[in-house]
Amino acid sequence: MKRYLQIIFAAVIIFCGNICHSEVMTAPNLNEGISKSDAVLLCIYSGYENRSDIQYLNPPEAILKSKEILFQQKNETLTSEVKISYALHDGSSCEEVTGFKFKSSIMPKEGSEWILLLQKHETYNIFYTYRGNFGRLPATPENLQKIKPLIKAKNNQK
Repeated sequence: MKRYLQIIFAAVIIFCGNICHSEVMTAPNLNEGISKSDAVLLCIYSGYENRSDIQYLNPPEAILKSKEILFQQKNETLTSEVKISYALHDGSSCEEVTGFKFKSSIMPKEGSEWILLLQKHETYNIFYTYRGNFGRLPATPENLQKIKPLIKAKNNQK
């Protein structure tokens, strides 16, 4: 039984490894977010897949419509509909929030526009955003002005 629990624990650590980190992390920043992204998109939020098992560390899948591709790795295929793991944290801690109850009101307003710093999950066919909620920025003129020079610099590194 002990060996069985060790295997399950190891699988959870591996699965969470892309989003949750066990070491102390530095604060997320846009420059790192852009440099680690497989794609940066301007999207319109259209909803989420409602499931009964949504938890703080088991987030819903948000559905967004791609409006503009701001950056894309050559090997990354994108469609007009993008599903992302809608993490409710920035990955700094893998601790469940005590008493957390998912409510649809924590999701964005339908039709709202977002800048997504996307990373492709290596095993599952889903994107996640750089450092969870940090990789989702409201698509304001100020945020677009902040990221465009970073994207240009990344394109120049190719």
